[in-house]
Amino acid sequence: ILDEEDDEELILEWLNLFSKYKQKQILDEVSHDVITDIIGSLEDEDEKSAFLELLEDDDKEDVKQLLKYNPETAGGIMTTEYLDIHAKNTVKETLLFLQTTDEEPRHYLYVVDKDNILKGVVSLGDIVTSSFDTQMMDITNQNVKAVYYYQDQEEVAKVFSKYGYILMPVIDEQHHLLGVIDIDDVMDVIEEETTEDGKNYSGLSRILCKRSPRVQTAETDMGAVSKWLKQAMRGSAFFRNIFGQAKTECRKNGTQGIFFIRNSKWNEL
Repeated sequence: ILDEEDDEELILEWLNLFSKYKQKQILDEVSHDVITDIIGSLEDEDEKSAFLELLEDDDKEDVKQLLKYNPETAGGIMTTEYLDIHAKNTVKETLLFLQTTDEEPRHYLYVVDKDNILKGVVSLGDIVTSSFDTQMMDITNQNVKAVYYYQDQEEVAKVFSKYGYILMPVIDEQHHLLGVIDIDDVMDVIEEETTEDGKNYSGLSRILCKRSPRVQTAETDMGAVSKWLKQAMRGSAFFRNIFGQAKTECRKNGTQGIFFIRNSKWNEL
């Protein structure tokens, strides 16, 4: 099984053990941002072209677009695999769309107009609990924070840390929606950057203890939290540092429970 947390060289070595046919099948299940990282690590242009030929046409175009961005920026770590909702639709039309699309809906969905300009964000919960004739803009939060494609990945990580988001949209100068950045990708950036310059993880640990509408409380013991954190951080080496500081932060705030980010990719306690 391909582990997307491995570095690009390891993944390439692993893929080369298989036939081209099998490589195509494997890559069909891999996210575009990971494929972009793999191709971006290749120096030979012929190798890059050969790798692109393994992809389906739609995937190939998305990856080509992602390769245009600086890998150290928001554009370089975003993915183009997301669902957006049309601003002029009703809830009924949106639900019908969600039932027929191949993409798995996330907890939050971004709303765009006919020109793909970002208009706001709406939760899946608000959609399914609203009447069919409700206009999407009536339940859309228009005060949505976004990052520009050219922003450095460290800046992006700081925005996630500051607000405790699980997902953020990436836009251009005209506010066209280009992609999204998942908290998983920012965790990778935080790990890399803090390893490089020796910063501590207090900002991230505060996310875990922060009272906010974007997080869910879990009145549970620290053993259960440890189990969740290990899964959420995917067994990475910096888990122990975050967990230790999260406990300190919670005690300092007089918090008995720990507050954790809700994400459809992570199992909830």
